[in-house]
Amino acid sequence: MGVFSDIKATELKTEELTKLVSKVQAIAGDGYEVTSKNYEIFMKPMKKILRLSKQDKEWYLYFDTIYEILYLSCEHNKFDEVVKYAELYYRESALYMDMEIPNYPNKNMAYLNTWIYGYIFKAYYHYHQINDEKMDVFMEKYEGNALKYGKTYKYYADVIKLSVLYRDVDGSKAAARHFRRYEKDMFSCYVCGHKPYLSHLLLADEIRQAEEMMLNFINQNIPQQHLWCYKYCLDAGAIAMYRYVLHVCIECGNEEAFRHFYTKYWQKLPYESQWESDAYTFRRLLCALSGVFRKLKDDIREAEKNIKEENHFATVDNIELALDWWCYFTLLDRSGIHEVEIKLPALNTPDAKTKEDAQTADVEESGKGAEDAGKVSTLSVAEYMEKRADEFGALFSKARARFDYEGLKGTYRNCFLAEKN
Repeated sequence: MGVFSDIKATELKTEELTKLVSKVQAIAGDGYEVTSKNYEIFMKPMKKILRLSKQDKEWYLYFDTIYEILYLSCEHNKFDEVVKYAELYYRESALYMDMEIPNYPNKNMAYLNTWIYGYIFKAYYHYHQINDEKMDVFMEKYEGNALKYGKTYKYYADVIKLSVLYRDVDGSKAAARHFRRYEKDMFSCYVCGHKPYLSHLLLADEIRQAEEMMLNFINQNIPQQHLWCYKYCLDAGAIAMYRYVLHVCIECGNEEAFRHFYTKYWQKLPYESQWESDAYTFRRLLCALSGVFRKLKDDIREAEKNIKEENHFATVDNIELALDWWCYFTLLDRSGIHEVEIKLPALNTPDAKTKEDAQTADVEESGKGAEDAGKVSTLSVAEYMEKRADEFGALFSKARARFDYEGLKGTYRNCFLAEKN
């Protein structure tokens, strides 16, 4: 499945639109690998296709283009764009959707609504600009949409995700029951579609059932008609699945499950399997928990990059990234590395120097230890990251009263920084 996979460009009404859609299809290929890496290249023609398809009353293409724009924007964390196009979608779907669906009997036009809501949800649920009131209104609209247009399992999967974020066990249980009722309608990736249910099991402390589901995914023990998804899914392998489960354990506060899965599965992986150059920051933290810092320079560059690109991430992402690095640099200091070369805003300036920094500067002036120039106390970096996490945590907690930042931070502390006996 790729961009505009249900569109036959030659059947479009105008030559200009036919050429544009054909060009996008040719560049994108059969999947989303190319589009996911080239936001600007694809957004320009997408916006033009959106304008022309409305002008030409090509309504399936019009709403499919909104879907593709939302997908691209989510992939690149352009959540302000998602919010903008969400408003466009609300208005346009109210005007045209029900009227035009019968005109496209061979298209899954109704389902586009649920997929579109899914991408809007992805932006809304961890974005502090969307407060409790806005989120509640959205979820009510999302439910009505899913019940009306189909693929209802997707809505309940997202309710589970929101419940995990809020650590709402009762809400997750209710959503999980409905998810099971509608899951037979799933035709997208079986593994990705069921990962929220796996999260529910961890939130509900059903560790044995969660472990069984995880292993079934890894061992391809799923219904035969869904085995095709293993040709495409990047999240069904053992390493990706372990990482996902461990991250959810932290997110939902199940510390016992975290220790179980970490000890039984992750800790036994060879280091080369644990660490990757383009890995999630959380994965680097898991390596640090093992006491291994073989790629320290790469990790430090990644930390600098995460802070530099804070504006590109949603609020919850920034919270978790900062907590990851808080624990990472605390563990690094405990390993015996008390200074690092790192550049962070407000940490490398003269005003930010600690007494230890000032003492180091005096030594350098005397000609002793010039090789330490530019180094910062490892614990100072950890404190910097903790402060950033606290700031983002306060921001999101103000918008979402049900989000327990202190609980999340406490889980990080207990799972990564508790002193071993």
